[in-house]
Amino acid sequence: MINYEGKIAIRFLLYTKWQSFFIIIAIAFGVAVQIFISSLIVSLQNNLINKILGNAPHIEIISKNNRNEKFINNLNEIYISGNKYKNTNEIFEFEKIISNLQNNKNIKNIVKTFIGSALYIKEGENKGINIRGINLNEGDKIYNIKNRVYLGNSNILDNNVLVGKRFLENNSLDLNDNINLLFGENLIEKFKIIGVFDLETKNFNENLIIMDINTMQRIYKKKNKINKIDIQINNIFEGNKLVEKYNKYFENIEAISWTRDGQGLENALRAQTNSSRVIQGTVILGTIMSITSILTVTVLQKRKQIGILKALGGRNKSIGLIFLIEGGVLGLLGSLVGIILGTTLIMLYMKFGKPSFYIKIETYKIFYIIILGTVTGIIGAIFPLIKCFKINPLEVIKNG
Repeated sequence: MINYEGKIAIRFLLYTKWQSFFIIIAIAFGVAVQIFISSLIVSLQNNLINKILGNAPHIEIISKNNRNEKFINNLNEIYISGNKYKNTNEIFEFEKIISNLQNNKNIKNIVKTFIGSALYIKEGENKGINIRGINLNEGDKIYNIKNRVYLGNSNILDNNVLVGKRFLENNSLDLNDNINLLFGENLIEKFKIIGVFDLETKNFNENLIIMDINTMQRIYKKKNKINKIDIQINNIFEGNKLVEKYNKYFENIEAISWTRDGQGLENALRAQTNSSRVIQGTVILGTIMSITSILTVTVLQKRKQIGILKALGGRNKSIGLIFLIEGGVLGLLGSLVGIILGTTLIMLYMKFGKPSFYIKIETYKIFYIIILGTVTGIIGAIFPLIKCFKINPLEVIKNG
C-alpha cells in the first residue's frame, strides 16, 4: 500500500509528465553510455590481459640466490651461509610457502617448476636453450600447453620433450627425432621430440624445451626439489602488494611481479580504468544536475499546493519525502530504461561493429547501476527539498 507521500509524488510526476519523460530519457542515455563505455573498456582490458598474461605467471617466486646462478656450469653449486651449506638452485621449504599461498583468496593457480639451461648439440655446434620442467597436468592451468601442441602429443613422461615450432624448423628436425642436450660440463642426455608447440612468442618457440619435472629433478640430482613457483592471481593489480608481503614474510625467496617488466602495460590498463571512472562520474554528476533542475521547477510550480499541505498540518519531513520519492523514481526509471538502451547498443555494436573480442555485461554491474541511479536521483532531490522547507504557507495563501 502506497502512503500519501508516495501518491502525491507520483501525481506530481504525472502532472509534469513531459518534463518527467525527458528527464528519464536524459538519465537513460547517460546510463546507456556508461554501460557501453565501461563494458567496452573492461572487456578490452580482459582481452589484453588474457592475450598477454593469460598463459603466463603473474608472480614468480625463486630462491634469492637463483638470480646470479649459472645452471650450465654449476649443477650442484653450494654456498656458505653462517655455518650452513645450502644448495643455491632450489627453494627451501617450498611446501610451507605453497601452503601459505593457498590460503590467499586472490591466488588462483600455483605451479611448481624446475627451470634450467642446456646446450643443444648438433654436428659439433652447440646452442644454448632454456628448459622448463613441470607436471604438465598442473602446469597447464597457467601455460595451456596441451591445447597449443599442434604436432604429436603432450606425453612428456620419461625422456620425452616438447619443443617449439621455430626450434624444430631452425634445426631441420622432425617429430619423434632424438636430440642430445649437454648439462654441466660432461652430462649428455638423449631426448625424444614427442610434440611441437606454438606459444605465439618467438623466443619461446625458438629457445624453450618442456620436459617432465621428475626428469629435471633427476638430471640436476634434486629429487622432490623445485627452484621456481609460478603464480596466477585474480586481480593482477594486486601483484605488487603480494610480492611485497611475501618478500617480507619469507627470508630465502624473492617474489617478482609481472609489473617489473610490464610497467607500460600496467599504466595503460590503469589509464583505461581511470577513464571509465571519469565517464561514470560525469554521468552521475549530469544525472544529479538534471534531477535537481526538474525538481526545483516542480517546487516553483507546486508552491501553492505545498503551502496548502503545510497549512493543513503537513510536516517538512513528510513533504520533503515527496521530493525524495520523486527523485528516486526518476533515477530508478532512468536506470532501467538506460540498461535496456545500453544492452541494445552493445548487441548492435557486436553485430555490425564486429570487434575482435566479446563485450560482456557483468550481472553485478546491472544491479549496481540500478542502485546507483536510484541513489543519484535521491541526491538530486536534496536541493529542491531544502527549497521546499523554506516555503511559508501563510505567504503562499495570502498571495494566492
